[in-house]
Amino acid sequence: MLFKRARRKFPEFKYVWVIEKQKRGAAHFHILTPYFIPKEWINNAWNEIVNEWQISNGYTKQTVLPNIKKVNHVGAYLSKYLSKEGHKIGGNGYGIDTKTRALMK
Repeated sequence: MLFKRARRKFPEFKYVWVIEKQKRGAAHFHILTPYFIPKEWINNAWNEIVNEWQISNGYTKQTVLPNIKKVNHVGAYLSKYLSKEGHKIGGNGYGIDTKTRALMK
């Protein structure tokens, strides 16, 4: 859902993501994009998505603030999470947008 919104707002949006399973069992995502996307836009979009799910499943509305930061040594950063044991939570533990996948071929 977040990626779909980002592609509508930013047509050239490209990304790579890795999922990490936290000790408490919750899914935690690491998303890398070469574009600047305003933190306020990410926070608003993420909260709309989370709260839509929360309300439709009978939970109370909440505010979630993603931790957004600039990363140096991107290859090392992503490989750290790709190589972790137990990061998979059903299916792949990583993904890439179709435009970037085509560029890599």
